[in-house]
Amino acid sequence: MNPDLLQQRVPGTAYRERVKPLVVDINSGLYLESGNDDMRFNRNYATGNALPQSMIGLRPILNEGSVEEIYELQLRISDTNRRVTELASFLGLEIPEIRPIYAVTDGNGMLCLNETKRLYTPYQQLRILNSLFPLANNQLPVYMAENLHLLKQAYPRLSIDPDLTTQSAELTRRLNRKDVYYESVQNHIAVIPRHVETRLARINDLPDSWEEFCTQYNVDWRKVVIKSAVDAGSEVNVILTEESYLESLLELRQQNAEKLQNPNREEENIPVLIQRFVETPKSEDVVKSFGVGLSIIPSGEVGIIALTSQLYSDQYYVGSHLDVSEEAEILDQIGRDRLVNLGRIFADQGYAGSVFFDGMNEIIDDEIIPLLIYDGNFRISAAAFTLSVASWLMRSGFEVSSITNVGYLGKYKHADISKLLTSLNNDGILFDKRTGKGIIPLPNATSPEGYDLVFVNCSRSEVISGWNKALQYGSSDISNLHF
Repeated sequence: MNPDLLQQRVPGTAYRERVKPLVVDINSGLYLESGNDDMRFNRNYATGNALPQSMIGLRPILNEGSVEEIYELQLRISDTNRRVTELASFLGLEIPEIRPIYAVTDGNGMLCLNETKRLYTPYQQLRILNSLFPLANNQLPVYMAENLHLLKQAYPRLSIDPDLTTQSAELTRRLNRKDVYYESVQNHIAVIPRHVETRLARINDLPDSWEEFCTQYNVDWRKVVIKSAVDAGSEVNVILTEESYLESLLELRQQNAEKLQNPNREEENIPVLIQRFVETPKSEDVVKSFGVGLSIIPSGEVGIIALTSQLYSDQYYVGSHLDVSEEAEILDQIGRDRLVNLGRIFADQGYAGSVFFDGMNEIIDDEIIPLLIYDGNFRISAAAFTLSVASWLMRSGFEVSSITNVGYLGKYKHADISKLLTSLNNDGILFDKRTGKGIIPLPNATSPEGYDLVFVNCSRSEVISGWNKALQYGSSDISNLHF
């Protein structure tokens, strides 16, 4: 893990600030599940975790609704900071409070300038607005970038370039499509990491029989995964075999028919990836799926941030796990130079910012081979939660050989932080700064009872057993935890 690369160099700010990834609001391009258009979910995540170090300084929170709702939000953040203070005192650590910026937007995401200005003094307005929107202009959605023209008219001194930001937003939106990723790397002269064998197709062009399918797409695979190559209202996913082809094809078409009703749907005949099914290791001690983060700065320089494996509750992603020794081994197998070459392909298209590529470990004759899949997240990944906490601990003088977060939206509930800390401490699983090991329950502002549990220097088995112990004192809808 490279903690320095967690600090993004941000183009367009007045003082060339360096900010951590999670300073960027979810409405500015971060989303954890494809097609998520629930603005309440977005606002809740934006309120988010009291993440050490990454939350220092001004943080944008774009809130739909009235000024009164923002005042209510201030009360929630005040309560969160109270819990942060109590946590810091109990652990003997310095944990910064959340210091947000508020902006009022309408139902279409457009900035309500007058209502926003009422929240601040004239001196604060220019200073805050100068920091609010240029934080990661390559990751702003197009509708948000349109706000910059409005702001520039009202505040000519703002150090923003609305046209450049709009172009960057459109580029990021395009690159987040899997079909664009796929086509970008085909026949490229650079030596890049190995990817799972894949074909590109259109959903309505899939034939009615397995034999025609294999011939049309020139494959001889026994099992195939088909998934949508675009997000936002078009997600389909199914596994095909010769025996189940017709049944699975009908299921795929049914999924697509349901998605046609989604207002975010932009294409009728959506592109899909036809991917060879990958057998992953069965052991809980071996990485099955992973994500690798790269940092691309405007000059085109590419650096590797970290490689993390993924944590699930049943089939749903609920957290990330960083193991330094595993990370080094898998990166060596993938090829660090190859990853940098992959990043440069997208830097050459004008992208700057964070990108997280997904991958899987395939097992063939007891040999484990890491492969990337054609899924690039040109935004801040949810893994940044784990990495930001790891970065803070390392900068605070702790050695971090592994770190895991369970939940990222306050999924663990407990009504009394004092009792929670006492219970975890009596059980011997609370973080101990003398050993640098244990659970840090980070307060989450989505709920006055919400926490995200971070396991520091704990093995996989210790994470699962520690989570089960913590459930004796609190509650969560996360069950059947596995790596």
